[in-house]
Amino acid sequence: MCFALPAKVIETRGDLAVVTASGATREISTVAVPDLEPGDHVLLSFGMAVERITEDEALEIQRTLDDLSEFGAREGDGLER
Repeated sequence: MCFALPAKVIETRGDLAVVTASGATREISTVAVPDLEPGDHVLLSFGMAVERITEDEALEIQRTLDDLSEFGAREGDGLER
């Protein structure tokens, strides 16, 4: 299973970009999604941008992730120990 987070591009440097995602800032590869500009939104997986998305899509994905996190905190993780 592949998991991707929404991220906002802050700065570009050739085939790299600095992004912010879930409050963290990091450098990622942009080889798979060329021509990114500061302010663009991407899906981030395993240290690289995998798809350009709209700001609305990024917000919707983040809201869904936040809802899942809240649900997990209320219901437990469901794992037997």
